[in-house]
Amino acid sequence: MVNTATASSQSPLAERMTWWQAIAAGVIVSVVANLVVYLVGKAAGASFLLIDNGNPTQIAAVDVIISAAAPLAIGTALAVLVSRWWRPVLRVAQVVAAVLALLTIAGPAMAETDTATLVSLGLMHVLAGAIAVAVLEIIHRSRRRV
Repeated sequence: MVNTATASSQSPLAERMTWWQAIAAGVIVSVVANLVVYLVGKAAGASFLLIDNGNPTQIAAVDVIISAAAPLAIGTALAVLVSRWWRPVLRVAQVVAAVLALLTIAGPAMAETDTATLVSLGLMHVLAGAIAVAVLEIIHRSRRRV
């Protein structure tokens, strides 16, 4: 028989994660989710070719992996580091992550490309921002317990 008092008072798994586990999980989720969007976009006919001022740029899966992992890992780790001295930075970082994710959609939107590519890249940016916000929330909640 399960002791419901004990089970209900325990934190969910996400709240028991360390900051580095939350960041690692976020990076994995971000990479997988963005690769799924990339593959679905490819299947839907997205070229993933951007032409900016006459310069063509072909976006490959490796570019998606790097773009999904690096900003999330670096940004959230930096926020965790600063939070040692100023706890509210985690909330500020959530806002910054969301705003930057939406603002950076402008880059691909201003380049010449097909609609499927534009929609796919826009969705990737939104996913990356949402995942960054979620990772920072997990870290914030785990810090509240301490």
